[in-house]
Amino acid sequence: MCKKYTPHYTIEFLVVCVCLQEPPLEEAPYETLPWNNPWHKQSNIKIMVKIIAVKKSANKEGKEFFSLKVQGGVEAIQSQQTGKIYLTVRNCYVSTTFDEATAEALIGTELPGIVKRVESEPYEYTVKGTGEVIMLSHRYEYTPENEQEYSAPKEQKHEAFLAEL
Repeated sequence: MCKKYTPHYTIEFLVVCVCLQEPPLEEAPYETLPWNNPWHKQSNIKIMVKIIAVKKSANKEGKEFFSLKVQGGVEAIQSQQTGKIYLTVRNCYVSTTFDEATAEALIGTELPGIVKRVESEPYEYTVKGTGEVIMLSHRYEYTPENEQEYSAPKEQKHEAFLAEL
């Protein structure tokens, strides 16, 4: 990163000043998690999602639970039909063990991570604005920044903790 310029950011958007005297950093593949990007590793900027809503649901046994709707940052996407650029955000729901009051109190809270696209079995989806039924083969899910910590079995975490002592 150019030493003359530093990243500047506002609440909503990240604007990066690029120095042309140094070669640009290698571009990360499209679905690479942002915190694996070399530029992100050099900065102190956290990529966050925001809790924007609460949804009440019931499991197969009829027991109620609450999910939090999380929203990622703004993305520029190119339309496959028109080729024009439009802005969008990715949303998904994350199940919780919270009661309704706790879930509602969390609205507006930010968490480190992203909402990423994950391939799934094909399913029908009705477009709300037009009523058109289309086939999709993906869904969106929240991925915490420290994803590796959540994927390791508890025994491995315990062994790693003991090894550090």
